[in-house]
Amino acid sequence: MTPVLYLHLYAEMGGAENALLHLLAGLDRSRFPPLVVVASDGPLVARLREAGVECRVIPFPALSLWNLTLPWVISQAARAARELRELAAARQVRVLQTGDVLGLILGLTLPESVRLLYQANYAGGAARRALFRWLARRVDRIVVFSEAQRQELSRTAPEILPRCSVVPVGIAAPEPATERAAVREQLQVASGAPLVAMFARFDTMKGHDTFLRAAQQVRARRPDAELAIVGGALNAAVLPHVGRLRDRVLALRKTLGLEGAVRVTGFVPDVAAVMAACDVVVCPSVREPFGLVVVEAMALGVAVVVSDSGGPAEIVEDGASGLHFRTGDPASLAAAVVRLLEDPDLRARLAAAGRARAAMRYDRPQYTRAMETLYASLA
Repeated sequence: MTPVLYLHLYAEMGGAENALLHLLAGLDRSRFPPLVVVASDGPLVARLREAGVECRVIPFPALSLWNLTLPWVISQAARAARELRELAAARQVRVLQTGDVLGLILGLTLPESVRLLYQANYAGGAARRALFRWLARRVDRIVVFSEAQRQELSRTAPEILPRCSVVPVGIAAPEPATERAAVREQLQVASGAPLVAMFARFDTMKGHDTFLRAAQQVRARRPDAELAIVGGALNAAVLPHVGRLRDRVLALRKTLGLEGAVRVTGFVPDVAAVMAACDVVVCPSVREPFGLVVVEAMALGVAVVVSDSGGPAEIVEDGASGLHFRTGDPASLAAAVVRLLEDPDLRARLAAAGRARAAMRYDRPQYTRAMETLYASLA
């Protein structure tokens, strides 16, 4: 057996957390018994325990990098490192996997007999990239979700390329718990109105401003269209900039006169049901490393429009399994959305092709087997 310890900082549900759940759901636990350590209690802990995965909470200051030199932060991090070492020794952990540079700091305190696998969920700004490059010298394997992400990471630290593997996330086809009509009624979408939505946490790379400016143009050409932003201000309690971004997005919605046209739902537990109620799902991200929501929408048979960069551009074949638009260009996004709304046959064809592509290229068994191969090679 090769016990694997997954060190995850945040307990709110986002793309990285869902990717972890998909991985553990398909993992061969007889060969790779998992143990998840999270820095705080929250929805992820409950979901893991429901899935029969052992989860421990070891408080660790999941803060901005600039706070890492504060005395109380150093003290708490030292306590967390001690608990993590004791736990890893007791469970004879062979591999530690983490997805944040703050998690790497803790991982580097473990004995060298524990191999480190870094799953690059988020690149971040200049300071985080510089810290990653320094820490990565000790990392045994780095996993990215797309070739675009590998190229971006290589520009930060070209020396990591020989240790870098591209492993796209695979999922099981979502099963909405609520009927389409009921969801649209809950969202107060008018009967027969087309519904267009983006699904994303509040983050500067997610393209909320592009979506809102495109929504204004979509409404000008299709006044019957209704739009939504689905996703919460994840971890705003420890990351104040997340709350500030949400406030700016809401202010822009008001400035553009879209308060009655674009709903902002916050976090929803049954994302699949809301996606299935949509006619078009949009991913307007600027530097998206993968785009799990794109795969989820495709698997549900919903037509997608995505940026022509990053992971989404690799997931979606333009004109075959969805549409691309010029990254950061609201007019290009609006044109693609209106094209799908005005051509139901095209929308249905792309939706069907997207569902087939998701099933063929992004299924859970492929994902888990690829990760298991990496664990075995490290151990």
